[in-house]
Amino acid sequence: MKQFYRMFAPVILLISLLPLKGAGQEEAGGLFLSGKITTEQGSVDGTIIRMTRNGQPMKDYQVLPDGRFNLRFEFNNDYVLVFTRPENFPQKLTINTHVPNDVLRRDRKFPPFPVDISLFTEIKGIDRTFSENAIMKIFYSPSVDNFIPEIYYNNPQIKKLIDQAILQSQNVTREYDLLKRLTAAELAELKKEYDEFLVKAASEFDRGEYILSLGDYKAAGRIFPHEQYPKDRIAEINDLIAILGLQEELEKQTTEKYNQFIREADRQFTAREYPASRDNYSQALFLKPGDAYSTGRISEIDRLIAEAEQVRLLAEKQAAEQARLMAEQTAREAALQAEQARIEKQYQEAVASADQLFNLQQYSGSIEGYRNALKIKPGEPYPAQRIAEAEAIMAELTATQKAYNEAIATADKAFRQQQYRQARKGYEDALKIKSSEKYPEEMLDKIDAIEEEMMRLAEEKARLEAEKLAKEQAAREAAEAERIRLAEEKARIEAEKLAKEQAAREAAEAEKARLEAERIAREEAARLAAAAEKEKRYNETVALADDFFNRQQYAR
Repeated sequence: MKQFYRMFAPVILLISLLPLKGAGQEEAGGLFLSGKITTEQGSVDGTIIRMTRNGQPMKDYQVLPDGRFNLRFEFNNDYVLVFTRPENFPQKLTINTHVPNDVLRRDRKFPPFPVDISLFTEIKGIDRTFSENAIMKIFYSPSVDNFIPEIYYNNPQIKKLIDQAILQSQNVTREYDLLKRLTAAELAELKKEYDEFLVKAASEFDRGEYILSLGDYKAAGRIFPHEQYPKDRIAEINDLIAILGLQEELEKQTTEKYNQFIREADRQFTAREYPASRDNYSQALFLKPGDAYSTGRISEIDRLIAEAEQVRLLAEKQAAEQARLMAEQTAREAALQAEQARIEKQYQEAVASADQLFNLQQYSGSIEGYRNALKIKPGEPYPAQRIAEAEAIMAELTATQKAYNEAIATADKAFRQQQYRQARKGYEDALKIKSSEKYPEEMLDKIDAIEEEMMRLAEEKARLEAEKLAKEQAAREAAEAERIRLAEEKARIEAEKLAKEQAAREAAEAEKARLEAERIAREEAARLAAAAEKEKRYNETVALADDFFNRQQYAR
């Protein structure tokens, strides 16, 4: 019969918590996590690190064949990592990468954080909710200026959780307890084998092969001893064998089967395969209940297994003691490193403050800051070097500063007097002396702004003056145009008046001429009429005289 349970040896989960000395990181910064994953089975194939950032899933990380992994986590996020592998209980840890901005501005580099994890073999059929809890939290601690862990469950505690889950799933009987220890796959395999024995036994019974059928029903009963059906069929077949007189054949086959189990069990015992050997001795004991040889071997195997368990427990105790000693050593080293980190932090803060004053050209203050840094870490070369640099610069700046101050004083005076051209020259001279000074640049910017404003005001004044002149010119032109219009209007009226007077004179003269002409015409007509009358009388007189003459009345 196959072996369907295993002994679960405890494996210590070792999580390394101390930063690696001398390690650095890329300028981009972040928390670097590196370590190695191991399993009870020895293989890490199929191990995956599932990750979320601020509750959002990230791409799964496939662990390398040697179990090693290297990850980087960006600052100011919350991460959850779940180390998972088929046939192993998962383990979860959380990472909080929130770091104060002033710390990141000062230095974004942190030592890599090592985490080594061992995954326990999963036992199917037990409650695994304990594996959903985080075993550790990694976060930034301002007190040590570094990332530190907060451990919720160490390796012995995880093992204890597994044992508690196993105990919860146990039943009062040993057989049931063994079955409950099996994985789901092992139980499925047992059920499959059990069903195969039942099908085979039923087929053999139908063919009249009662002895073979009896053996297979017994095999099924040994798999699940509490199942009633195989027991009923065994009793039925035993009765049938007795009726048919097949006891001798049954005894012969039973002896052959017994000898097979004994030979295999002896071989396994010699090879120290004790669980498998015990199983085969138990199978032989099923065939021959009370068999002294099988019983003795089983007792011996139980003794050897108990001794091995004692050795294992002793080794586990020794390992726990070693782990305790290592933890104490780790704590001492952590305290030492914390003190070193505190001193280093104070030193770095003093140097950073002095560097800031140095960069601001406050050399006296920076020298004091570097001296404070030397008090924290005597013998450090950097502060001494910077003190020498600051003192040399201060010596060089004495004459330069005097010339600079004089140029600034001259420029400031001209500026106050609004002599901006002279002030500009003074500030430009000051910049030539100390090109990094901000004050002359700021004053030049002010002068530029003032001159731009003055130019704007001048342009505005010119524009307003031009508009005024244009309006005055337009007014003059409008007045002149009006004067011309009025003059033209007056001339027109005068012309019209003269024209009317001329027309009146001409009309009067014409009337006078007409009247004169009429008078002359009347006089001429009268004259002509008188002349005509006179001519008529003359002609009549002549005619009359002629008539008298003709009649020779000469006297008349």
